[in-house]
Amino acid sequence: MLKEQILDLLEKDREFRYAVAGLIGMQEILQRLDRHEEIMQKMLARLDRHEETLQKMLERLDRHEETIQKMLQRLDRHEETLQKMLERLDRHEEAIKGLWENQNRLWEEVKALRENQEKLWENQNKLWLEVKGLREGQKRLERELQNTRNYMMRGFREIKSSLRKSFHGSAAAFVEFLLAEMGYDASVDRKIFVQENEPVEMDLFCERPLVVGEVTLKIESEEEAKKELEKLMKKVRIAERIFGKPEFIFLVVANASKEAEELLRKICGEKGIRPVLGKEIEEF
Repeated sequence: MLKEQILDLLEKDREFRYAVAGLIGMQEILQRLDRHEEIMQKMLARLDRHEETLQKMLERLDRHEETIQKMLQRLDRHEETLQKMLERLDRHEEAIKGLWENQNRLWEEVKALRENQEKLWENQNKLWLEVKGLREGQKRLERELQNTRNYMMRGFREIKSSLRKSFHGSAAAFVEFLLAEMGYDASVDRKIFVQENEPVEMDLFCERPLVVGEVTLKIESEEEAKKELEKLMKKVRIAERIFGKPEFIFLVVANASKEAEELLRKICGEKGIRPVLGKEIEEF
């Protein structure tokens, strides 16, 4: 019913029709304004974000300007350093120029030295020829001297061997004499045994009674005395393995120093060894 009345008024009443049309247009304007306000609000929000971004960009630009300023300062320092380096290079070039001049003078001096050296080489060649002749003569003398030394060494070895044989014979005779005084009719001589594929020579040996002895020409120190005693005891141990414990052990020394003699008598007394010194054999 209301709807029909409104439609009738719109059809018949111009002022009513204009009023309604105005209301309808205003409503549309208000709606469009609302949409515009919403769009503007979004634009303002975007502007705010843009301002924040711009602010950050400005801050970064400030930092960049600070960095650029520092770089410019470093460039200034580098330019100063480069300037100093250029000054040093100038000085170096001057020094090198002086060196070249000195080198040229040196080359002239070297040239003169070479000329003198060639003369020296000529003289040296003459000297080498003379030295060669001297060396040949020296070699002949050395060969003759070596031959003389070899001859003397052979003579010394023969003399030593003769002395050793002579003293060994005296030592064996003296030990036989001592055994005879004790009632033994024994013959004492050298004996060679093979132990572990190695020959072992006993300077004084008699099987009945069992005698083992060592003969040496000279003992000068306590160290030599200990070595000689150890060598004797090694032979005693070999004899024990083959024949049993020796009844008599002798160490015969032609010449011994005072300190060596004292040590020999002490250790021989402890080990049951009969020491025989050269003077005893001389008296015999």
